[in-house]
Amino acid sequence: MNTDEHRYDQVVYVASHWRWLTACGGANLPQSAGTGLRPVAVMPKKLGKPPGSPF
Repeated sequence: MNTDEHRYDQVVYVASHWRWLTACGGANLPQSAGTGLRPVAVMPKKLGKPPGSPF
């Protein structure tokens, strides 16, 4: 039996809305690199968390 014939038997459904998250995250990378504005880093600051090392 050839294993290539049954390669697509198991289909996993993933909601297409995850593409929006990927697109927004991908668009944020060059935007933050070019402008220095990092919305994800601003959110904890507004919630009262003190700034710290990113790593």
